[in-house]
Amino acid sequence: MPRWSLSDDRGQAEPIPALVAVAAVCLGVSLYAGYAADALPGTSDRAVEETTLDTVWTELGEDGLYDPSADVLDTLSRETLPDGYHVRVTISVEDTRGDRRVVDRVRIDAHGDGDPGSPSEDARTASRSIPVVDEDLPGEIDVGTLSVEVWQ
Repeated sequence: MPRWSLSDDRGQAEPIPALVAVAAVCLGVSLYAGYAADALPGTSDRAVEETTLDTVWTELGEDGLYDPSADVLDTLSRETLPDGYHVRVTISVEDTRGDRRVVDRVRIDAHGDGDPGSPSEDARTASRSIPVVDEDLPGEIDVGTLSVEVWQ
């Protein structure tokens, strides 16, 4: 018996069921991609504070150091901050006694105009350690903390 046949009905599918199968596979892939985009970190609005922290440090951390003599408000551009969000940026250092001292703090409203007031209770916060130039002893570096609070 030969492996091939002259019959025209082998290995074929009807066009309608084949199209339905392709549509079902496409729908399944779309649903999975939508779920994965929501579930993965950094792919949604939930990570706005982390993104803001990174972009603020990129703007402020010239040569990998924060210089307290620089004006934070002048250094940050409106494009650095997330659209539609109020932002508070705080830079603090720990002194020799272990007390935390605020070196600089600035609040910027959603339009980049000025102080939006205190953060709301649902404000999202992110922070990281940064090197800060010591104001009293030039050439010395203190360990500081850059914190951002983001709210609508």
